[in-house]
This record gives sequence, structure tokens and C-alpha cells, in this order.
Amino acid sequence: MSTPPIRLVPLTPAHADGLRELINDPEVLRFTRVPDPPPADFVESWLQRYEAGRADGTREAFTIEEPVDGRFLGIAVAPSIRRDERTAELGYVIH
Repeated sequence: MSTPPIRLVPLTPAHADGLRELINDPEVLRFTRVPDPPPADFVESWLQRYEAGRADGTREAFTIEEPVDGRFLGIAVAPSIRRDERTAELGYVIH
């Protein structure tokens, strides 16, 4: 059995350092909805919104990790889940 090329792990506050690196990447700021410059509390408020969304079923987020060493590679998100419509917006950012 071979090692999978990536691993998806539910996003938690333990991933805050990786998210801080991600939102300071000029290309991430250019091609995503992250405000430029990001507010000082952006990572913490972002994590709180996804935690609340996970609890009520309206959002979900995962870190993308290297499976061997757990290195942060990016995020995979569903910023909008509409269960009644059976739709979800999906996105990802590789850092």
C-alpha cells in the first residue's frame, strides 16, 4: 500500500500558525477573498467562523497536510453549505 499524496484534517486552532503563513502570501491575497492587508485577528476570527459553521452544518474546513510528516500544505474549504438546496461552495488554497 502506498502513502496517499495528501491528508485532509479538520481545521482547528492548532493550525493557526500555518494559516498565518498562508494569509501573508501575496498570491493568496491576490487570488482569494482574504482582505489585504489581513486584520490582526483574521486567523482567530476565521477559525471561530468555521468552528461555528461546523457546529451548525453551514461551513467546513480542512488543512491539507503532507501525510508523512504532517507539514501544512494549505486548506480545503466549504465556505457555504446549503443542506436544504443540497449545494456547497468549495475552494482550496495550496501554500
